[in-house]
Amino acid sequence: LRNDAEPETISLKQRVHGHYIPCQYIKIQPLLAHDQKFNFSIWYVELHGTMDPQIMQRIMADFNRLREHEAIRSCLKFFRDRSLDSAFSALQQQTNVRLESPVLASIYRALVEQADYNQTERLLFQAERDGAFASCTASIPYAPVWRQVDQSTIHGPVARGGHQMCFDDESRVAYLFGGWDGTNNLGDLWALYMDTGKWRCISTNTRNQGGPGPRSCHAMCFDSVHKCIYIMG
Repeated sequence: LRNDAEPETISLKQRVHGHYIPCQYIKIQPLLAHDQKFNFSIWYVELHGTMDPQIMQRIMADFNRLREHEAIRSCLKFFRDRSLDSAFSALQQQTNVRLESPVLASIYRALVEQADYNQTERLLFQAERDGAFASCTASIPYAPVWRQVDQSTIHGPVARGGHQMCFDDESRVAYLFGGWDGTNNLGDLWALYMDTGKWRCISTNTRNQGGPGPRSCHAMCFDSVHKCIYIMG
């Protein structure tokens, strides 16, 4: 709502999973104050809806079917969790209600009933490729996990600052160029292969191949279409 005295009309959500949801109460809650001295004032609220029996009877029928469907799913989950297999099968056959998608049911059988971990892993990868977990993973933010690398066992670029890196996400290769080692600017170009964690020195000084000379604090980017690296500055 705007912070003024002008009337506003706001449309409310009417459908959940394709079903109209009848509403009896509306809760209005302040989410943000403009400053510490600002107070919310709502003088008048009017709800526009319908009580036409021809419309409401159909909506209530859809709502009751949805509630019945969810109640049956809750019973199916209870029966399966308690290993009441005959009751689970009988209820599922009589109502034709499925507790979950077929791929998730297959994962449950492979993991819980058969303890077949290899098959479970294959089914999980298949479910992920089919997008079964897309809505769940979209709501979970990425969390960084750090792992210290033992530099004594890795042949790679020397310590430096002011260098630049770019990444080829298709080939999963990161490129590093230049930087300042504390004494001199560097002109070496390195590739880091993400799948193996191995470095490869492409050039010790790109100027020798007609490329840019040693430098630091420059800009660097990777063109994924033409597979080219651009350096400026």
